[in-house]
Amino acid sequence: MPYIKIVPPDEASGLLRELYARQQQTRRGRLPASKMLLSLNPQAMKAVEDLRDAFRAGSPNIDARRREMIATVTSALLQCTH
Repeated sequence: MPYIKIVPPDEASGLLRELYARQQQTRRGRLPASKMLLSLNPQAMKAVEDLRDAFRAGSPNIDARRREMIATVTSALLQCTH
């Protein structure tokens, strides 16, 4: 079984602690393991979150309702469990 070293939330400091706190606020106190994969490189974690936020902000051609519909259908087709 592969093992990826991460920084646990109780050992996080600085930028990483801020990023963890933001994740926990948006996820009802939960911190997904997938978010901790980049914990050894907080700058990369922030860049990924910024990119995600830019995609979520969307395009002026696609309204929020349609964007959510696309995300839902895509998740279903990919059999996403999140």
